[in-house]
Amino acid sequence: MKQNISRVDDQTELDLVKSLEERVKELNCLYRVSKSLSSYDKPLDEILNDVVNSIIPAFQYPELTCVRIIINGKEFKTNPFQETQWKISSELSTPEEKVGVLEIFYLENVHNELGDPFLKEEKDLINNISIELMRFSRRKKAETLLKESEDKLNLILTSAAEAIYGLDVDGNCTFCNPACIRLLGYENPEELLGKNMHNLIHTTHGKTSPNNGNCPVEQSYQTGKHIHMDNMVLRRKDGSSFNAACWSHPQIKEGEIVGAVVTFVDITKRLDIEKDRDRLFNFSIDMLCIAGFDGYFKKLNPAWEKTLGWTTTELTSKPYLEFVHPEDRKSTIKAVEGVEKGHNILKFDNRYLCKDGSYKWISWNTYLMPEEGLVFGVARDVTELKKNEEALKENEKKYRKIFENVQDVFYQTNLEGIITEISPSIERYSNYKPNELIGKPVQLVYSDPEDRNELLKAIEEDGEVSDYEVTLVNKNNELLNISVNAHYLFNSQNQPIGIEGSLRDISDRKKVELALRKSLEEKELLVKEIHHRVKNNLMVISSLLNLQSRYIKDKKALSMFRESQNRAKSMALIHERLYRSTDLKSIDFGDYIRTLAMDLYRTYVTEPERVKIDMNVENIMIDINTAIPLGLIINELLSNSMKHAFPGKKEGEINLEFGIKDDEHFLIIRDDGIGFPSDVDYKNTSSLGLQLVNTLTRQINGEIELDATNGTKFIIKFKEMEY
Repeated sequence: MKQNISRVDDQTELDLVKSLEERVKELNCLYRVSKSLSSYDKPLDEILNDVVNSIIPAFQYPELTCVRIIINGKEFKTNPFQETQWKISSELSTPEEKVGVLEIFYLENVHNELGDPFLKEEKDLINNISIELMRFSRRKKAETLLKESEDKLNLILTSAAEAIYGLDVDGNCTFCNPACIRLLGYENPEELLGKNMHNLIHTTHGKTSPNNGNCPVEQSYQTGKHIHMDNMVLRRKDGSSFNAACWSHPQIKEGEIVGAVVTFVDITKRLDIEKDRDRLFNFSIDMLCIAGFDGYFKKLNPAWEKTLGWTTTELTSKPYLEFVHPEDRKSTIKAVEGVEKGHNILKFDNRYLCKDGSYKWISWNTYLMPEEGLVFGVARDVTELKKNEEALKENEKKYRKIFENVQDVFYQTNLEGIITEISPSIERYSNYKPNELIGKPVQLVYSDPEDRNELLKAIEEDGEVSDYEVTLVNKNNELLNISVNAHYLFNSQNQPIGIEGSLRDISDRKKVELALRKSLEEKELLVKEIHHRVKNNLMVISSLLNLQSRYIKDKKALSMFRESQNRAKSMALIHERLYRSTDLKSIDFGDYIRTLAMDLYRTYVTEPERVKIDMNVENIMIDINTAIPLGLIINELLSNSMKHAFPGKKEGEINLEFGIKDDEHFLIIRDDGIGFPSDVDYKNTSSLGLQLVNTLTRQINGEIELDATNGTKFIIKFKEMEY
């Protein structure tokens, strides 16, 4: 019996020990989990992996245990891991949301006395771990939100354009943003942190301002009131100063002032702008003012006194209506009432009394600021403009009278071609009354509507037309020859809105022009016939000389006959060019030179392979009065080169150039032959040919030069005369 009792006690003790061991494992597990979840220096993944591995030893069969935590969509599990049907789980949730689950799996089925593989204490354990995990999750979430808030605050401080710094109750700097460091001229925050800001930045001439309690920033953290200073002077690190607008906000914690946050901005540029604004206000030639809804001027610039003669004090001491002309007061009151009803911008004119008793017209532009009860106005003296407007009205009356009585027809159309205005004189030309045409398409009076399109094209190309001829029809369908002067009509924005112009009947002029053209054609025919007959007569002379030369045995006499014959031919060639040309006064002298030179070349050069000719001549129109003497000069000089430059079997080349350089014509004839005789003065010689050359050169007001350094080279320069 005693043995049985002893065995029972031993078994009970063993069970108790085992139970206590299980509880110890559970407590150790909770400790390790709590310790892991309390880590602040480990990443989240590492912490939760530590937790899943800490849970395994707490269960009866750690070698069969797998653990998985799913939290905020992320999964953490032991290795190895396998889902089985033998599991327990605990949700990670709050009344507001479910964030995950803690799951324990056995890889094999293990039965206890109740048929459940998991102990009640093990189930309680994972519930407690779930609570710890939820606390951890909430803490992490709070930490994340706090960090995000801190990051946002740091971003605001870092990126803010305004300078911001913090103070403790002793006025020492607790933090400062980059803008503060930059505006104060420092390089890093350590130069400011822990320093008394009043002593650093509230100094003048290198000396600290006395700390007598009057500093607005100090008053802020001493009294707990928000302070704003629109303009205070701050000092930079280098000793220079600048103007700043400053705001100080006291920091209160648990009812006690613990410091202040100070914000300031550099207003140097703003003050410069305000100075420029004041200069603009004071020096503006326009009359600038600020008036109140109470009917009094509040501020006036000097232009008022200059324009009206009243001082600023005199103008601001009375209601402004007392200075307005009695006849304009009613309209002025109505205008101001219109502004007060919400029409922010208003323009109107009225007359203002000057100190000398006269009145001046004032043109107003006003802008309302109802929230301030003020009206801002810009006024300008338009007295002269009003006088000019009256004069313009009188001129318009005179213009209308001229418009209605002028002989030419003045008209206006819109861009679609509808007649919008036409003078009464149209009736004299077309038998149409103005009211019969106004509002009608202008094509109504064109014999061919296509003429209207051509007129529009001409106006588009040049902006206007002058003496442009069209054919119109009158009311009786009779044709009229009309000269048109027209251009685009523009509005104030310089945009075309129509066409205006004048019409003049030129039917009689056209008849005269036709008669003149017929007479001119007859005269041109007569002149051509004269040139033709002169050419024929010269050719007859040349032929007679040629016939006569056949009976001359003396070579010298024969040469003289041939020279005369060539001179006649050169003149005949010019007359031939004239009667074949449309221009009866001028000829293409380049073409003439080529023809004349080749005729002479064929006459005098019997061996073309021995003597060459090269021509570089421009096609230039030359008047007949210059062409005839110039042609004779070319005839003489070319003939001389061809006859005398290459005696015997000597070979060489003759060059001929003609053109314009520096507004002066030039003619160059040269050869590389035996050269001009050194004992002969070409300007004083018995040679008839050279005498002709010199005489004809003077006739065309030209100059002649001889260059005998390499063969013979004659240069003739002249400016063509007006005939």
